[in-house]
Amino acid sequence: MNWLLFFVLTIVSYTLISWFSAYAGATANGPLDAFKNVLSPLGLGLVIVANILYGVAMYYGFNASKLAIPIAFSIGAIVAWAYSMVYLGKVFELNDLLGVILVLIGIFLLQ
Repeated sequence: MNWLLFFVLTIVSYTLISWFSAYAGATANGPLDAFKNVLSPLGLGLVIVANILYGVAMYYGFNASKLAIPIAFSIGAIVAWAYSMVYLGKVFELNDLLGVILVLIGIFLLQ
């Protein structure tokens, strides 16, 4: 159960972080505009909720393995890649698949 909650909460938290990044940076017309987006209710809400979920995910992750943080970073890389494909229009390339496979192999080897 620790693993399941760790993976689900990590994926949700990184999805919210990716959403925040796209909202704050991609929609801005300049640095000041990006800063205003960060301080908006939506921006702050996304960051706060994402960090709370990440903290809870780390609790469950450390109950499952001492390698929770590297595994979470790897999950985050995959989530950010998938988010950019689905919501930001990134075109799929063979190198992307190779990168995801290498990350998954790295997660497996950490265990």
